[in-house]
Order: sequence, then structure tokens, then C-alpha cells
Amino acid sequence: MSKVNQQNPPLPKKKRVDTFGNSKRRVFAKSGTATLLLASGLTEPGADAFIASLKDNTVRLGGKVECKFLVSR
Repeated sequence: MSKVNQQNPPLPKKKRVDTFGNSKRRVFAKSGTATLLLASGLTEPGADAFIASLKDNTVRLGGKVECKFLVSR
């Protein structure tokens, strides 16, 4: 997993944060030249938990994760 900034400036704070002041993040899966948005509106710890859950469940089912995960604002 890597944390990246977005190409465009982030949204204003009132659109980007939840009621507790946590900044919202998006999780992407990147494989080769393809990029797929998996989830949006997560906090940073929520994004980390989401990625860990995907990796753990894939290993439990006997699979292998073939992509890189990106967390962006």
C-alpha cells in the first residue's frame, strides 16, 4: 500500500472531512496501467483496515493479491 497525493488540489475542508474532523480517503487498486476505485469516503485507519481485510481474505481463500493498493485524498 502506498499513500499518494492527487493530481488536482484537494476539496475544501468542509466537503473533505466528516463530523469528527477526519479527512476522507479513496482506495484504488493498481495493476499494470489499469487503476480501479475500490472504496471512497473512508478515513485513513478505515482505508488501512479495508486493505488488510482484502489481503487477509484473499490469503484465507488460497489466492494471491496481484495488485498494488493506493490511498488518496
